[in-house]
Amino acid sequence: KTVASTSVAKAHSGAASSPEAALQDFLSTSRNGSLVEIYQPGLSGPHTLYAFVDPNCIFCHKFFDYVQAHLDQLKSAGVRVVYVPVAVWRQSSIAMAAEVAKEGWSALSRDEKGSDTSTEEGGLDGLSGADLVRYAQPVRTNTEWLKNLAAANHAGEGTPFLVWQAGNGQAYYLDGAPTGKGFQAVLDSMQNGWAPKSPQS
Repeated sequence: KTVASTSVAKAHSGAASSPEAALQDFLSTSRNGSLVEIYQPGLSGPHTLYAFVDPNCIFCHKFFDYVQAHLDQLKSAGVRVVYVPVAVWRQSSIAMAAEVAKEGWSALSRDEKGSDTSTEEGGLDGLSGADLVRYAQPVRTNTEWLKNLAAANHAGEGTPFLVWQAGNGQAYYLDGAPTGKGFQAVLDSMQNGWAPKSPQS
């Protein structure tokens, strides 16, 4: 896996409407509260940045740490961060992501604090037995969303996979973890009145 470009990636190209429609469908489903999602504490506002994350993903870990270090920047922009647990990286990811789905922020933060970046393994034991059976299903649903969004947008199924609605009303995605100017560009794109720059500008 490689970190994606920090440029803002448009959800659709040309006249094709299916990539944009897929992202908008995800945003609508999330707003209806039918997905298992973990909210970053301490953030509120009119804008939401969704991050599909795998407990064993080193780039998800870097994104998580970056968010924790830039909470003031997110607060100023009025942006909430919502983590969507998925299982794509290792066989153990499903049990770990299920633990996150069951326990929420406490499990997600434990996973990130205990993450081993040298082996790219998360910091959770993961669920087993009846709990795994119960909480693996919403993780599979989230994972199918990731796969469908990636396929519709001709992107990889890597994580983190970020989705948001920009100030122009269109949905955008980024496959990878932005930092620095790229992160600020994502936040700027959510603000009212924002419009993408033309290729000539």
